[in-house]
Amino acid sequence: MSSLVTLNLPNGKIGFKSTVLGWDEEPRDAFRIELSARPTMYGEWRAKFASNENDFDVEIVSFGYKSVRHLGSMLPVHRTEFSASEQSAIEELIRSLFADQTARAVIVPFSSKTAHFLGAVTFAPGWILHDGA
Repeated sequence: MSSLVTLNLPNGKIGFKSTVLGWDEEPRDAFRIELSARPTMYGEWRAKFASNENDFDVEIVSFGYKSVRHLGSMLPVHRTEFSASEQSAIEELIRSLFADQTARAVIVPFSSKTAHFLGAVTFAPGWILHDGA
């Protein structure tokens, strides 16, 4: 979708991928990242709503999928492993994407007139696979 913004940052490119059907045919909110010397990889995020059911933060569920169709798969073969330094760069890219108001503007729930993004981005346990280095 051409209306989705891609951020070009020093350590890579990142953008939303809209809602896609994942491995289990469930809808998943996706984003994509391009790192130098690596193919495009995909991750999943979700809104974590506050008790008022309008305001929300963001949780990164998973990242490193080699295909957007594999989102939600528990098979390690579908995901890429990363070093600690790569993880830090990926976290920085992700935080930059969710901090960018223009990138968020066309994505639900950010585009809602009643929901308000509170600004926090957290990472679920096991969201990224480590290469052991």
